[in-house]
Amino acid sequence: MNSVDNQNEIEIGAAADAAADADADIDVDLPPTPLHPAPNEEINNQLPQGKLQSSNIDLNPDLYDEEEEKTPDNDKIETDNSNILLDQLSETELEDVNINLNQVTLSFDQAYESLKINFYNNKSQSLSESQQSKFINYLDEELLKVQRNFIKQQSGESTNSLIDLISDLNPILELLFVSISPNANLFAQVSYYIKILGDFEDFINHYNVLFEYNNISQIAEFFKFIQNLDLSICLLIDGYENINNHKVQKFNMTELTRLFPIVSRIRILIIEKVDNQRRRNRKPNEMIDNLLELEISRIFEGILTRDVN
Repeated sequence: MNSVDNQNEIEIGAAADAAADADADIDVDLPPTPLHPAPNEEINNQLPQGKLQSSNIDLNPDLYDEEEEKTPDNDKIETDNSNILLDQLSETELEDVNINLNQVTLSFDQAYESLKINFYNNKSQSLSESQQSKFINYLDEELLKVQRNFIKQQSGESTNSLIDLISDLNPILELLFVSISPNANLFAQVSYYIKILGDFEDFINHYNVLFEYNNISQIAEFFKFIQNLDLSICLLIDGYENINNHKVQKFNMTELTRLFPIVSRIRILIIEKVDNQRRRNRKPNEMIDNLLELEISRIFEGILTRDVN
């Protein structure tokens, strides 16, 4: 056993000596160990104050390359589309303006044919006496509201314009016309048309400004209102035959005698008021003037050209 132990000790010693010799042959260049501050030394940890060599560090240079290359093309496409859209809108607006400045109402013959087609397509049944009574009461209430608005304007309690009053009358006119049917007799419609014309004459007399000179919308509403009156009344002057009892429904001579003077006075008043308004305007507009001349020539042209003899 002693010989074996001695042999092991010799081998272990030899291995240790070999390892020591190997370490001695390796030249290891280790970084210097930083100096630690002394216990009584103050530590000054300051961030670097200088600017980095590159303030625009691109961590992933391939991430946005493709999108950045497409951006100029997309902007160009959007700009081109916007320009095309603006061009189209401009052309459309110009076309609308040209149409409006040519005329705001249809020729009487064209409008009258259209109205008669709509009228004879109205197949509503005649109203009972109780329904007629309710209808008359409703019309009276609505017309009274318009009169109250007019009186408030006269007294200075409101600033209702003539166009405002016309806007109030338009639905009344529509309802009045719908109440007339080829299946029914007239019951009070003629009297209401004459009443509305009489009220309208009072309105025209009161207002010096009928509409804003350069406002196409107001000009259109004014002259369309007059044409609607003209067309509806012409239908009742010409008359229609009740398809149920074959009786002709139309203005009688007494009603015509009341009608024509009112219409003639309204026409003269409008011509005078519009001429005065055009003279007062400091910036004449040739297109507006031409439009007004055309529309004035159409005022109640249907009624005033009717042969009632």
